[in-house]
Amino acid sequence: MTTMNDAQPIDEYTIASLAERPELAADVPGLLASRWPAYMLIGRPGHEVDLDALVPTFAENQLLLISADDVLAGAALTLPLPWDGTLGDLPAGWDDAVTRAAASLEHGVPTTAICALSITIAPHATGRGLAAGMIRAMRRMTGDCGFGSLIVPLRPSRKAEYPLIPMERYLAWRTPAGEDFDPWVRLHRRLGGELLGICPRSMTVTGSLEEWRDWLQQEIPGSGDYILPGGLAPLTADADADLGVYVEPNVWFRHDPEG
Repeated sequence: MTTMNDAQPIDEYTIASLAERPELAADVPGLLASRWPAYMLIGRPGHEVDLDALVPTFAENQLLLISADDVLAGAALTLPLPWDGTLGDLPAGWDDAVTRAAASLEHGVPTTAICALSITIAPHATGRGLAAGMIRAMRRMTGDCGFGSLIVPLRPSRKAEYPLIPMERYLAWRTPAGEDFDPWVRLHRRLGGELLGICPRSMTVTGSLEEWRDWLQQEIPGSGDYILPGGLAPLTADADADLGVYVEPNVWFRHDPEG
């Protein structure tokens, strides 16, 4: 089990596992809702797993960022899964990683890697470099728990500003200094992460057109592609089928464990 009491604090914040601070579990949904689009939290996902039940099962693998006044300021949610370390055995994306983790638990399959689901920093704690500390903490937890790799189906942080640009082209963009254009990709590289490739259909969210209108608080008059707030790709609406489908591309990164 991760013992974050031995870890270095981040500024005035500390990190503990959910196993160490189970009473903070009730605050995690509100934290996620403060940062993630509603459709990503309540839409029908491309997996048939109850994440609200699965994630707490691995309480020692969930990391909580806690402020000096004992308020939840961030969370790094993860799941253990089997992965043989090859590109061919990578999950197809975020949804497939969740499915694989749930199946391995159900069937007693040994797990060999930790897969990050999300890192979320509360609005009041952003801009302080805390995400880097959470990545390092995940790597340490990965090592402390005996796993060989931390893999991340990463959502490039500025891709939502360019939802019509293919991920391959977006990843090729560079800053004037020659670094990765995307800050989140850049951070993972700086911390030693290895970019393994693109997962073009990492996450799928579906819903009726009325549900999408409610989630987006905007009109969807008919069939077509629609730009979403926070979306890395457009929503495809089919009025005849009364169905909206959002398919999100991600980027696989791998980190070595620490500790």
